[in-house]
Amino acid sequence: MPNLNFYDTDAVKAFVLNILIENEELRSSIEFERRQSNVWFKDYTTQKERAEAAEAKIAALEKTADDLAAERDGALAEGGADQ
Repeated sequence: MPNLNFYDTDAVKAFVLNILIENEELRSSIEFERRQSNVWFKDYTTQKERAEAAEAKIAALEKTADDLAAERDGALAEGGADQ
């Protein structure tokens, strides 16, 4: 803290104004960081939901592919047995 002459009203005003400006800059910085962390978390949850939905679709498609392969194998086995 600089040597401050409390009888010099201009110096006291400048000092107080400087403190107020620094406090406002810190508040703005904190609010920005808070918003950024919220944005990051929302993006993370959105991407996680998309990944889970994609994995569910993949599992459904794999099951459909397995079912179709089993039907094909069954049809080929029946066709081969008829000959």
